[in-house]
Amino acid sequence: MIGILVCGHDRFGSAMTNVVKLVAGMPHNFGYADYRQEDTADDFELSFQGAMKSLEENSEGILVFTDIVQGTPYKTALEYAEKHPEQKIIVISGTNLGALTETAIARGYINDPEVLANLAVEHGKKQVMRANAPMEEEEPSE
Repeated sequence: MIGILVCGHDRFGSAMTNVVKLVAGMPHNFGYADYRQEDTADDFELSFQGAMKSLEENSEGILVFTDIVQGTPYKTALEYAEKHPEQKIIVISGTNLGALTETAIARGYINDPEVLANLAVEHGKKQVMRANAPMEEEEPSE
């Protein structure tokens, strides 16, 4: 099974993991790493490495979901992936709950990390919408 690690600022990883548990049930091969306010970048890196090690043994690749591009969790995940080319590690940033939940469920029938990563990104894009957008006026026909 493809592993999933969720990481981000404050309690993003643990909170998103708890919501996935509530919505989709207890996910297997799923972890998180939080970059708490009191942590240094080195503290977070150690936490991240520990979470990754726990997933690597039982994974056919790992998708790392981060909260924002260019933040410490994102940079740490990219550096880790570069240092471990033997692993299939794909970093996805801008994570939303729809993308994460759909990906957790889809791991049951998708075994290719690349395909699963693409599904996550596409589903995440579909989840961002404005529900109360004003109707556009049609141009009068002549």
